Amino acid sequence: MHPVQNSASFVIRIWSEPDTERRQVWRGHIRHVQSSQATYFAEADRMFAFMEEITGSVIPLSSETEETEELEPGEDIQSAS
Repeated sequence: MHPVQNSASFVIRIWSEPDTERRQVWRGHIRHVQSSQATYFAEADRMFAFMEEITGSVIPLSSETEETEELEPGEDIQSAS
């Protein structure tokens, strides 16, 4: 595990493909920009686990966090405060 970082950048690619029974399933790839470490995932939990491994901190899920104000398209966090 890496030391806790104040910020991190990730590139996440998600796509749909047929499984062995020809049902559409979601797959993904995530890459940490600063270190170029990357992994593929088939479940969001694995994506979040990778982010936690890289950042050294728990990634809060929306159900575990305080209620936040929803931003309008084009609105940034500072102007919403």
